[in-house]
Amino acid sequence: MSDILASVSVVLGAEISGFRAAMADARKKLKGFVQAGEAVKDIGKSLITYVSAPLAVLGAASLKVGGNFQAAFNRVEAATQASGAALASLRDKAQGIALDPKLQFSSVQAAQALEALAKNGLSTAQILGGAADASTALATATGAQLATAADITTDVMNNFGKSAQQAAGLVSTITGRFFAHQHPLLTS
Repeated sequence: MSDILASVSVVLGAEISGFRAAMADARKKLKGFVQAGEAVKDIGKSLITYVSAPLAVLGAASLKVGGNFQAAFNRVEAATQASGAALASLRDKAQGIALDPKLQFSSVQAAQALEALAKNGLSTAQILGGAADASTALATATGAQLATAADITTDVMNNFGKSAQQAAGLVSTITGRFFAHQHPLLTS
C-alpha cells in the first residue's frame, strides 16, 4: 500500500509541478495580452488626437461651406422665384459648375452667378438654356469673377438681341476679339 501511496504522491507531485508551470506560462501570456491591450488603448488615444480632431475640424468647415452655399442658393431661389423641378435643376447646375474639374469655381460662386443672371431679368429656362454656360465660359477664358461674367453675358444678350442658346457663341467671339486687342476690361 505504501508503494501505491508513493506512486500516487510522485504522480500528483509531477501533475502539480506541470500545473504550476502551465499557470506560470498562462500568467506570462496574460501579461502579454494586458500589455497589448494597453498598446491598443494608446493607439486609440493617438487616433482621437491625430485623426478624429482634424476630422471634426474638416466636418465643421464642410458645414460652413454647405451653409454658405445654402445661403447663396436661397438668394437664387428668391431671384428666380423657381420651385420644384426648376429649382432642383438650378441647384444641380450650380453644383455641376463647382464639381467640374476643368473649372475653378466654388458652389457659392456658381450660385452668385445664377443669382446675377436672374436679377438681370433672365428666366430659369434662359439660365439653364445657355446663359449659365456662357457665363462660365467667359469667366474661365478671362479670369473674371463668375458673377461679373454673368453680368457681361446678360449685357451682351440684351445689347445684341441674342437668346440664351446663342450667348455662348457670341461671348466666345467677343472674348476672342477682346484678347486680340488686349482690351483692359477682360485682361486686367
